[in-house]
Amino acid sequence: MKKLRLAAVATLLLSGAAHAKEPMKCSPKDKTARILKSANPNDTAPGWKMAIVGTATSFTVTRAVTADTGKYFQGDLISDRGGIIGRNLFILAQEWDCGS
Repeated sequence: MKKLRLAAVATLLLSGAAHAKEPMKCSPKDKTARILKSANPNDTAPGWKMAIVGTATSFTVTRAVTADTGKYFQGDLISDRGGIIGRNLFILAQEWDCGS
């Protein structure tokens, strides 16, 4: 009976992991989207001050931050080829399409 209970618990845990929520992915609305180093619209990340973010670039959200200046997402910037080109960055939510 104990083995049966353990098997049932293991099955529930594994099925929960299989249904874990996918991280939210965002894409820039246009080429004016900014890449930030903090939840501040004037705190542009190094290397992104004059850079254009291509609309094929994506952003994987790890957490949401609400500040006096708006809603931000923190996460990783992903190239159009799928590689990470920036970790632990911020974006201003209104400049990106993040789906539902």
